[in-house]
Amino acid sequence: DGGGSASLSRQGSKMSCDLVVSYFEENVTVDILKEFDETLLNHHNKTDEDSSKKISHFVYDNLSKAAWFVHKELEKFSIKSEKPLRDFHATLIFALVKKYDFGYAILTFGVGDCPIGLLNKDLTEIKLMNWLDVGEFGGGTRFITMPEIFQSDKFSTRFGFKLVDDFSYLMLMTDGIYDP
Repeated sequence: DGGGSASLSRQGSKMSCDLVVSYFEENVTVDILKEFDETLLNHHNKTDEDSSKKISHFVYDNLSKAAWFVHKELEKFSIKSEKPLRDFHATLIFALVKKYDFGYAILTFGVGDCPIGLLNKDLTEIKLMNWLDVGEFGGGTRFITMPEIFQSDKFSTRFGFKLVDDFSYLMLMTDGIYDP
């Protein structure tokens, strides 16, 4: 979702979405996924006591690289177009979902004020899958164009992982959807 006060935020938002998709298409190989599949199976079967750590590392390593790629490509584009990077401010949330015989793996990343919600199968519980950048006053939102998000001690809170048997809805919402 574009940052309302940024003059090229719609372009920044579209580019962010396109870039994150192209990153995963180009960089997540069959071998990487095979290793993750094995780790998840071991985690599900409780045959590897380090599987939780391995999952966390996989989520952090792969999703943070995707977010960093988006940031760097927007930065390059702003230099090339001779426009300030802040003109391309955009929030960014994305989720990777894979179905297994034993359930669904859901991996998420978020920067900005856009929630990712996972609603369970019987519609009785919703799990927030990301931390929201919101404040009591304007200016609390963070954007993928801000390099400081990558150095923040809260950077790891931008990632989510859940292994569930089943679910009803996975909702990725801009503030235009959820904010009254």
